[in-house]
Amino acid sequence: LHIGLRKYKLPYHSFDTIQCAMAPLLSNESSAKTAPSPSNKEGSVPSGFILKLYQMVNGAPDDIITWTPAGDAFKIGADLQRLEAETLPQYFRHSRFQSLVRQLNFYNFRKVNRERTFWIYKHRLFHRDHPEDLHLLRRRTCPGVDGRKNRFSGFSRKLSNGPSGRSGSDIF
Repeated sequence: LHIGLRKYKLPYHSFDTIQCAMAPLLSNESSAKTAPSPSNKEGSVPSGFILKLYQMVNGAPDDIITWTPAGDAFKIGADLQRLEAETLPQYFRHSRFQSLVRQLNFYNFRKVNRERTFWIYKHRLFHRDHPEDLHLLRRRTCPGVDGRKNRFSGFSRKLSNGPSGRSGSDIF
């Protein structure tokens, strides 16, 4: 399944535009799957960022950004200047690679390589052959949603107890 999405670029889209853009993605799937419905309480329309990211990985030149052979991750090439100058502004309001990385982190994408000449990002729900799962990808809104809730728990206790271990009310 390889769908050309270049004609569905959505610079700053509305809910209806997203729904229209998702219809071709889902129409090639089995008849049991239907197009997203705004009445679905689960929210079957992907977020703007996820939809644009999927379009970018499918539509941008392969030397800038492309799917891995298995389709379960995408690779950003070494030419960041070209990515920032040509590709990012076509799909997003910004043109900075670091802004893209920040959004990827908010959606719990993981960098799966240690190379500094290219970047590979992966998320279990972001797959070339399964665009119908894109609506399941959600932005992390608070600590703990992604299983890292204990990461700063000791640090916050120290802050609330003050430098000497006393509670905040004892200090003043």
